[in-house]
Amino acid sequence: RRPPMRMVDSDSPASAAANWIAEFCDRPGNEFFCKVDEDYIRDRFNLTGLGTAVPNYHRAMKLLLDGPEQLDLASDDPQLETLQRSAELLYGLIHVRFIMSVQGMPQMVAKWMLGHFGVCRRVFCEKQRVLPVGLSDIPATDRSAVSQ
Repeated sequence: RRPPMRMVDSDSPASAAANWIAEFCDRPGNEFFCKVDEDYIRDRFNLTGLGTAVPNYHRAMKLLLDGPEQLDLASDDPQLETLQRSAELLYGLIHVRFIMSVQGMPQMVAKWMLGHFGVCRRVFCEKQRVLPVGLSDIPATDRSAVSQ
């Protein structure tokens, strides 16, 4: 079970989307994710075909972009956890597209240059930085691996 997302202060100058994305990317286990630009997420062209791949797509998008307080759900409502999982799946699918774009590649290069993905443990690799590699196109089928 994943730790719950913190409720966002509605008086915060940052957008709810930026807060949700930062919270998601900062969670343990999500180190390979970069922060997808909110404008990229709001551009419908970048979302083509995702509506059929994500349960509760529209509500998950609303959660991702507007925050949980806009869904009229109590923080202990079991439906919120289901929507949270849908929003995480949606963000992951958007992230895959984003990192292959002109806007996303520099972010991933920067993470690689800083060693965020780790280094090769083999002696002869001399601590060469590694890249994450998805072993399947199907979400939640397999974990990411690293490659030099």
